[in-house]
Amino acid sequence: MRMSVVSRMYVDAVDRGRVMGFLADSYRRHGFLANWLPPRFENNSREMDEHIRVWFDGERLVGLVVPEAP
Repeated sequence: MRMSVVSRMYVDAVDRGRVMGFLADSYRRHGFLANWLPPRFENNSREMDEHIRVWFDGERLVGLVVPEAP
């Protein structure tokens, strides 16, 4: 049974490990880093916490958005 996808603000203490796992899994599946590089996310996420959104399907992280200034 599939759960609904829900979105919420990023919470560093809760989501950092999930995001790093999501980025690593994306690399394993696709063979390239089309998303943020894990070190780049780790170094910059604290400055942008209030703008990062995460999407979950139950407990599984299925997407995130890390906006940047143009």
